[in-house]
Amino acid sequence: MNAITQHQGHVPAVQSVPDHIRQAAFDLQQGALSPATWKAYRSDWRAFLEWCDRQTVQAIPASPETVAAYIASQMHRGRKAASIARSIAAISCAHETAGHLPPGKTKIVQNALASVRRTIGTAQTKKAPATADKIAAMLALCPDTVKGKRDRAILSLGFAGAFRIGGA
Repeated sequence: MNAITQHQGHVPAVQSVPDHIRQAAFDLQQGALSPATWKAYRSDWRAFLEWCDRQTVQAIPASPETVAAYIASQMHRGRKAASIARSIAAISCAHETAGHLPPGKTKIVQNALASVRRTIGTAQTKKAPATADKIAAMLALCPDTVKGKRDRAILSLGFAGAFRIGGA
């Protein structure tokens, strides 16, 4: 069959992928992101579905205008720029998984995200350091169990070694 007849809608039959190969591909995709990210994506996707339902708009495939309106609604709810961006990543992931173009890659959505970052900023909220008094209070809350002893050891070691997560 030549390219012209394929273009006219005559596509040769494609052999179906065996279930074990499809499952292996799915498992590989799941391993690309951490379980915490998948959990956040599922939560973000559910929130988008509920919003679309309330607005009586189509969730999948969602138009870029719908996603931009969702971004605006999230900004007005007080969500941070990073959280909104993660929601759009989740929406795009759901679209790609279902075989649709990801709305997060469109200019309309990219511009909406840029506007959010410009309007509300992207600075992360810094947390106060854990002082000796705060560590002592946390240690006192740990129960006298194996897990409690483990938690006390981790807190004490982290404080004594001045270890911290991220940042410079």
